[in-house]
Amino acid sequence: MINANPGFWNGPIRYFRWSAHNRPHLFFAFAIGIAGPVAALTLAPLRRKFLYPDHSPLPQSYPLPQRAREQLTGFDDE
Repeated sequence: MINANPGFWNGPIRYFRWSAHNRPHLFFAFAIGIAGPVAALTLAPLRRKFLYPDHSPLPQSYPLPQRAREQLTGFDDE
């Protein structure tokens, strides 16, 4: 007699095929859940290597001019 519910450790490929047909909501939820971290770990290095490099860092402050500061007049701050 063949077991209607194949065990995962006995034949993982057969189990994935069975669960995709009989329990697609669990199978595809599991597949999408596994694909997220795998994509996060692999796509960023591949993007840097083949597509485009990282952007230049954003400035953390406003660039001040390299000269003496002028005194303001006319604003009642005397």
